[in-house]
Amino acid sequence: MTRQSYRHEIVTALTYPASLAMIEGGVIGIVAAKIFHVPSMVFAAIVASANFANLTSFIWARLSRGRRKVPLIVMLQVCMLLCVGAIALIPTQPPDADGVAQGSSPLMLAALVIMARCMQTGIITLRSTVWRQNYPAHLRARITGRIALSNSVIIGLLPVLAGDMLDRNPESFRIIFPATMLISIIGVIAYSRIRLRGEKELLKYEIQPQATPQPHGESATIYEYDPQASRPNFWTVLRNDKLFRGYMLWQFVNGTAAMMGDAVLVYLIADMTQGMANEFKISNLLTTTLPLTLAVITMPLWARYLDRVHIIEFRARHGAVWVITQLGNWFGAMFHSLPIIGVARVFNGIARGGGMLAWNLGHNDFADRRMVSLYMGIHVTLTGIRGAFAPFLALILFTGNIQFTSKITLELPWLKMGYHVFLLTAALSMIAELGFIRLGKTMGKGASKR
Repeated sequence: MTRQSYRHEIVTALTYPASLAMIEGGVIGIVAAKIFHVPSMVFAAIVASANFANLTSFIWARLSRGRRKVPLIVMLQVCMLLCVGAIALIPTQPPDADGVAQGSSPLMLAALVIMARCMQTGIITLRSTVWRQNYPAHLRARITGRIALSNSVIIGLLPVLAGDMLDRNPESFRIIFPATMLISIIGVIAYSRIRLRGEKELLKYEIQPQATPQPHGESATIYEYDPQASRPNFWTVLRNDKLFRGYMLWQFVNGTAAMMGDAVLVYLIADMTQGMANEFKISNLLTTTLPLTLAVITMPLWARYLDRVHIIEFRARHGAVWVITQLGNWFGAMFHSLPIIGVARVFNGIARGGGMLAWNLGHNDFADRRMVSLYMGIHVTLTGIRGAFAPFLALILFTGNIQFTSKITLELPWLKMGYHVFLLTAALSMIAELGFIRLGKTMGKGASKR
């Protein structure tokens, strides 16, 4: 059954991400800035959409309770593809003297990207249950690593091809988005054939009025708690599972730094490449292709390490790379140097290789096997909370203003940090790194992978 699931997931991973590639923050951010000329706050919303859309994760987790997971995932995949294809229908409008487009096109683009990202959040939340049910713990990181690697190859390569077409004719986005949608349909069909191990038992458990976690076939762990005759929820988990609460705290700090840095960097690259030859290709290369290529290369190494150690120990080692990344961004912005930014993106890719695995699998080292969606929902919801403010705050600190439309701009010069915002993100990354190290010391020897 593991082989059957893995086979279909690999087909999906090699096709479905074609559409995801076009709404990656770095790719759609460049399209939004250079083709749709969106104002800064709309730009922040588009680039951060994958993050604050995570606020819907807990909704998806609740809606999925007692429902078959794979058919629900397929429905969300179809809805996501429709949103991506509809981007091709948005009219473009010329910018005004300040370089900002008038009319409703920027808002239409933002709405479609955000809706697509909300659908993808549901897919990520529910997919965690599929992975936990179908793949054993000692192989899970390597299997999901291969799936994520296949995803990354597609998401990394397509932006370069799309950038080449956009450099020749910016209006070619009207062909690119529907074409990727058609490719992705192949993956949706493949995913619909996956069978979920132990689905009947899982659904029976989920519809119980009192859902007390049980290890079921595994030895008891130090993370188990009693929800006291009520369904466990966001607050009861964080209140009772102290170790998971600490993990979520430092993950929140580190994730805030990463989101702030990424939003400003895409904005900076779009500006630095303006008017250059092959500006779309160079922009997509730096924002998406280069870091994802390094993520692909390093992911197998991170996966082997994650299969051996608890997620807290993993984060304590992995976090140092994020600190180096933010400092590299600061030097690149200070010297206005694309090559230095390119080096920083290399470190970003190395960090991302481990980060993608840890983000998707880390909660498994805390959750009972039938509470995976709940724990993942908490993790993803907290990701959404930081995504709802971090990118916007970063651009406000970088530009010193809040720009909603071409006519509505609030100047805040006393807040302007310019490129020094990257020093702030580096400091936050360092604080999170120290937090994980301290948490690892207090974790104790009883903690093990699940």
